[in-house]
Amino acid sequence: MGNDLEKYLALCNPDLISTELITSHFTNNKSIFAEHDYKLQAYLIKKVLILKRELLRIASILEESGECLSYENRVFGLLNVFFQEADYLEQKTKSCILVAKSKTLFRNLMRDVLYLSDFMKYSIEKPRGYPGDYRIIEQIYVNLPKSKGFGLLLDKYLLQNVYAEAIRYRKDESRKFLRGYIENSSKDKLKILNLACGSCREIRE
Repeated sequence: MGNDLEKYLALCNPDLISTELITSHFTNNKSIFAEHDYKLQAYLIKKVLILKRELLRIASILEESGECLSYENRVFGLLNVFFQEADYLEQKTKSCILVAKSKTLFRNLMRDVLYLSDFMKYSIEKPRGYPGDYRIIEQIYVNLPKSKGFGLLLDKYLLQNVYAEAIRYRKDESRKFLRGYIENSSKDKLKILNLACGSCREIRE
């Protein structure tokens, strides 16, 4: 397979973008690559680079015009199509380790695009050492994009994600449950313990 590496690199990266990152991905993970994984990975990386090129083109236009909302449908459409394909390729990849490494490669290749969103940058860097800390959860609860320019579109895309919607729904349902429990309790005083509560929004509300 080592003899075919150049073929796969040429297939996924004809413009020689981020060559070192991509080459390392293939060479460092060859022990977990099955034969069909090379083709899947080459296809995925090519799609990532095409997506990156188009998003950077749009970001450049928005830096000039500032009319980011006029590109919302275009950006959301590009991201939706890409993630649908990525989900399909993930199902075809047998190694969970390779899937995780592929996601890391995606974040590294797309870093200069993703970091245009303050929300995404914070999510990737995990300054508290773990994903989904209270600041991220609070921003999802508030549901208002804070970044500027192209980053605002990424904020909006993330905040409309089904996982973000599920987090807000969970909070609302927890609040309803607590309110009903408190109102129907016959006790004069109640003590409520919220483990791993973060901002504890459901109790505050």
